[in-house]
Amino acid sequence: MTHPVHGRTTPQAYGDVIRNTPRYVPIADQPPPAPNTGPAIADLVIADMTERKAIGIQRYGTPLQAHNGRDALIDAYQEALDLCCYLRQAIEERAVQIQAGMEQS
Repeated sequence: MTHPVHGRTTPQAYGDVIRNTPRYVPIADQPPPAPNTGPAIADLVIADMTERKAIGIQRYGTPLQAHNGRDALIDAYQEALDLCCYLRQAIEERAVQIQAGMEQS
């Protein structure tokens, strides 16, 4: 389906195309998290942030600070776009694995 004004494919039509592909895996609601013996994710994130700070200081000679001459909103938006691509890649790769497993069954 195309948009009546600009003629481009609408998101709904694009979604219909994706849903009709053999590898489509619907994104559904998740169950509540179950307690386990794994580490707290917040602790892992704090460790990652500490490591990223050290890498930034090593690479740029300074930690990330406000008023550094960069536009933080643009930086964050570009990082978010990259994140969306990585997330969709992981979903696609999982869908391919699921489909391959179903075909072998």
